[in-house]
Amino acid sequence: MSQNRETLPRSDSCQTFIGEYALSLAKVLHDGWLHTGEAGMVDETGYLYVQDRIKDMIVSGGENVYPSVVENVLQQHPAVAEAAVIRVPDERWGEVVKAIVVLRAEATATADELIEFCRGSWPASSDRARWISRTGCRVHRPVKS
Repeated sequence: MSQNRETLPRSDSCQTFIGEYALSLAKVLHDGWLHTGEAGMVDETGYLYVQDRIKDMIVSGGENVYPSVVENVLQQHPAVAEAAVIRVPDERWGEVVKAIVVLRAEATATADELIEFCRGSWPASSDRARWISRTGCRVHRPVKS
């Protein structure tokens, strides 16, 4: 698979559609290429996988971290009902990943357990394994109605 990059479609239909939004045209259409603001990757068969919005990307110690990727991993944990990932400014790393997690009713998990779960989801050699060590996590209990 290719690396995450901004998806840049180019076709007559892009220009026709965007024509309805002429005020924003100069911001998103350059030399016929539509700058979508979406980060994606193409597999070996040519399929495009949209990963996240570029503006949501977290740059931690020079590494690109896409919140939706981390959220998807956290939501695979059996104790997690919901997860959201945000960036937090950091003097040393520029930005760090912060996960806000709501546990399922009656489930238990600590922030350290969830971080370790994420760490175990990627090979030690991957870029993601390096920034996991600077990840924070805040665990919330579900609100009972």
